[in-house]
Amino acid sequence: MGWLSRGWEQYRKGQLPDAPPRSPDMSGIIHVNNTFYAVGGSLNSSEIASSPDGVTWSGAFPSSYWLRAIAYGNGAFVTVGYGNSAIISTDGVNWVAGPAHSLDARVEAIAYGNNTFVAVGGVGLYSSPDGRFWAPHAASTRADLRSIAFGGRYFVAVGNQGTILTSTDGTTWSSATSGTANSLTKVIYANGTFIAVGASRTILRSGSTTDQGGGKYSIKANFSESGNWMVTVKVTKDSLDYKEDIELKVQ
Repeated sequence: MGWLSRGWEQYRKGQLPDAPPRSPDMSGIIHVNNTFYAVGGSLNSSEIASSPDGVTWSGAFPSSYWLRAIAYGNGAFVTVGYGNSAIISTDGVNWVAGPAHSLDARVEAIAYGNNTFVAVGGVGLYSSPDGRFWAPHAASTRADLRSIAFGGRYFVAVGNQGTILTSTDGTTWSSATSGTANSLTKVIYANGTFIAVGASRTILRSGSTTDQGGGKYSIKANFSESGNWMVTVKVTKDSLDYKEDIELKVQ
């Protein structure tokens, strides 16, 4: 793969249309329904840009918020940033602000999973079914949270001082041991595992559902009746405290 113009091609030498007086810093991007959506902001301005190909872009400037991140789920686009509410769209074109003061003034990241949006920033954790009304949740840390991802039925949030928090529903959170005090700035989920990166070249990898704590585990069970069964697997070893519900169909 080749990269152009110092690694990236800038809209084929073009610019986003009708840029506001103070050009925003773009910080979040997703790809939904064959369209790219990028968001960003600066002092007293924001931008949401869309493109079918990453070359030709159209922009919208929905508020004075400094937007930081965007997610899509349940038919809605939801953006968050340095404001007191999210900005929401059902079509990616028309955007409206949610109720004021429904979020903290500094939100860094957002993810969608298990029919829930979860946003993080500062020491705040928030969940919402629709991006409009948000509920705050307690975190077992006072470190600033920087990023969040969803995958394999889990939310994982990371932040300063090596902080890693996990949740299955976006409301109840547990701390995980990262083994580092370096700040973690980004986490993603791919190929059955979470990867987090951070300061001083820190790169961390989680275990997968078949590889937890460096070991592989198998289960043998006899079922007296056919039907759908739910099996709860719990593994505790050293700093590992892993639990997963597995649905089985017995014929």
